[in-house]
Amino acid sequence: MLRKIPSVFTALIITVVLLLTGKVSVYAADYTSGVTVSGTTATIWFKSTVNTSWVDVHYTLNSGIQQNFRMTYNNTTARYEKNITNVVNGNIINYSFTYNNGTPAYNTSTFNYTVGDNSSTVATPSISPSGGSYTAAQNVTINCATSGATIRYTTDGSTPTASSQVYSGPISVTSSKTIKAIATASGMNDSQVASATYTINGSQSTNLIPLNSGMQMTVQFNNNTNGAWNNSQIYVNIIGRNQSGQFCTIAPNGIMTPCVSGQNAASYFYPLSSMSGFQIPSYVSSGRLYISMGAPLNIAFNKAADGTVGIAYPNIENPSDPSYKSYFDWAEFAVINGQIWINTTQVDMFGLPYTVELFTGSSTSYSSLAKVGITESRDSIFSEFKSQVPAQFTSLATQQAPYRILAPIHGGFRSGQTNGTYFDSYINSIWNQYTTSNFVVTIPQGTFTGRVFGTTMNLTRQGDYQVYHVNKPKGDEVWGGSGALATGNDIEKALEAQICAAFHRHVMDNAVNLNNPYAYYQTGAADYFSKFWHDHSLNSRAYGFCYDDVNDQSSTIHGVSPRGAVINIGW
Repeated sequence: MLRKIPSVFTALIITVVLLLTGKVSVYAADYTSGVTVSGTTATIWFKSTVNTSWVDVHYTLNSGIQQNFRMTYNNTTARYEKNITNVVNGNIINYSFTYNNGTPAYNTSTFNYTVGDNSSTVATPSISPSGGSYTAAQNVTINCATSGATIRYTTDGSTPTASSQVYSGPISVTSSKTIKAIATASGMNDSQVASATYTINGSQSTNLIPLNSGMQMTVQFNNNTNGAWNNSQIYVNIIGRNQSGQFCTIAPNGIMTPCVSGQNAASYFYPLSSMSGFQIPSYVSSGRLYISMGAPLNIAFNKAADGTVGIAYPNIENPSDPSYKSYFDWAEFAVINGQIWINTTQVDMFGLPYTVELFTGSSTSYSSLAKVGITESRDSIFSEFKSQVPAQFTSLATQQAPYRILAPIHGGFRSGQTNGTYFDSYINSIWNQYTTSNFVVTIPQGTFTGRVFGTTMNLTRQGDYQVYHVNKPKGDEVWGGSGALATGNDIEKALEAQICAAFHRHVMDNAVNLNNPYAYYQTGAADYFSKFWHDHSLNSRAYGFCYDDVNDQSSTIHGVSPRGAVINIGW
């Protein structure tokens, strides 16, 4: 798990986050699962539709101690199974899975089943017309046979969550996309996910700019500011590392020019009126794409003691910074080996509403893979933020208004500041809780059981004699994913990422919900700054804090054979 580091504003910043989590952020539902009962034996089953070599099940019976098992593949039923014996009517089984699909491992949501209650699961939604190839746009309807059920859906191929769009009427499908839907009802198990993929073979809704020879992909922009800014007033800049590890500026023609100490990026910002977009070469790591309204940003290039050149990104905590009173925002990306990872981010701040839509395919034949970001206006976002977050968080939208909404770590939530003790009570209660009970978490490397001794949580896994340690974090370390939550070996760092995310989402006290988005942010102390961005972003995908990619909640899009990205700049 790679931490998305909140910006540390020093005179010289040598490194930026490299978005190579290796975990696909937009994926298809690739399994079915459930529970069957025969006599006094309940069988939890998992049936994969992809190349899956192992599945772990995590379950509790009647809220007892969580059990973790590697499931057995049943050749007759073509599925992975785990039997629970001596069950009786009324027993409640809560269960979730960890499974691999190629290199990474994925955690599912938590499901529940009541033995003897055959009507406890909401009917799977029906999507009409069926998925397939069409020559014209389609109006898609979704229905559920369970009376009173609420249907939530996505249009980017991601699995719907409790924060996804509520279905209220026909969905207009004008370009190729995948719709997924889930139905929920009070007192019942959620339905299985319904999915339908539509290929629209008419004229493309988006025409990408031509791809130059030797380039991997393009980036182009739409001015959706409704006249607030004209194209000559909107500036964009791209900085990233080349294969030699040098920070470079990227020109619209795709040429990467190493940054020179003593210069700054202002002369490498291009107004939209001067170009059709950017060509992107086959290798760019640690990429940032800045959008600035009214004027370029003054981003200095400085030399470090080792002779390398680093980037002094805007310091939003320094009123003397030349970019402090500028309207700007940025996206982050990496292009490596014919793949791209790209995301929007509010880890540090919100400055501008924008969306990123990724297209994959060949130079002349491509289709939309996914779209992330915010489509609401700035005025709406500022107003809604102040009315929807708890009182401690409202000042984040006023301290540097009208330029930006600050992330808590930059807006008064560090030690010694107004809200510097926000997480302290929750951290203390969690450390006390796990001195007498087990904390169970599953990561790709296995299932770990932890117990607190003093200020350290010791975690072990079956068959491994090594003990892994996570120290009790301070509030600052929770907000920043730093210190105690960013140290040790690779396994300890992966465990720390899970714990950090659980604190932000307020599920650390109930580990069965670590991978259940329905349970996130339901009570405090929680990161309501992050919750707001999930509530107001397309398909609830946002990077609201440093480890928001835990359980695949971030706005990261991963694409193979990227052809182009379209960035819609709002206001």
